[in-house]
Amino acid sequence: MPINLVEDDIACVVIDNGSGMCKAGFAGDDAPRAVFPAVTGRPRYDIVMAGMGSKDCYIGDEAQSHRGVLSLNYPVEHGVVNNWDDMEKIWHHTFYNELRVAPEDHPVLLTEAPLNPKYNREQMTQIMFETFNVPGFYVSIQAVLSLYGAGKTTGIVFDSGDGVSHIVPIYEAEQEIVRDIKENLCYVAMDFEQELCASAQSSALEKSYELPDGQVITIGNERFRCPEVLFQPSFTVSFNQTLSCLRSSLTSKRVSLFVGDLRRQSSVWLNETILNSGVGIHETT
Repeated sequence: MPINLVEDDIACVVIDNGSGMCKAGFAGDDAPRAVFPAVTGRPRYDIVMAGMGSKDCYIGDEAQSHRGVLSLNYPVEHGVVNNWDDMEKIWHHTFYNELRVAPEDHPVLLTEAPLNPKYNREQMTQIMFETFNVPGFYVSIQAVLSLYGAGKTTGIVFDSGDGVSHIVPIYEAEQEIVRDIKENLCYVAMDFEQELCASAQSSALEKSYELPDGQVITIGNERFRCPEVLFQPSFTVSFNQTLSCLRSSLTSKRVSLFVGDLRRQSSVWLNETILNSGVGIHETT
């Protein structure tokens, strides 16, 4: 039976971390309520800053306005957090100064760049739960949210940000399906070259796999070619071949070109409520 960890009428806080800008708001809104530079600034000269108050760290627009006497630091570099102390200060500023909410009262959806290191996710989770005491937390890739916001579940998202650009192919499939295929059909060949020759001369190695929608796919020498990469790193598919396969797949599915909303800062908010009720803020027992 599913148990809600938070009340249904409490809005989820959405924070879109970027290398240059931080955007924050609430699930269900059409646009973020706060957009400010993701930068921190510390005084270069104590005497100069004496008349500006006793703050030892300035954040966002305030840091930019005093950049002449501050040492600026961007905690997110090329989409990856490299300074957790400053990142925590930006999140604190987001909750208490920009949105003016108590983080312990709202679940949080945080965005990340593709290929974000596992350690970074663990750090995000630890800070959100242990420092801000949020009742629920979920991390999602920015490109995925943008695609959902466009009303699509399959496509290629070109996300060009301040510090990094990504081209992310997304297909309406389940990771569990791929894992099941890997665990049940893939194997390591004792003699790779001999197995490759055998697969070319006979279809005995081919296996069928039924997808959840009833479609049946046939897997041949991919069963042992994929695991072989672990033992022969040079045995990889070239980038051009990958693009060719991806292009033919999208063409066969008649995927149309969709130009996203020019308001880039709002793309994450357009349909993030799909994830607002996801496993990140609900627990099943």
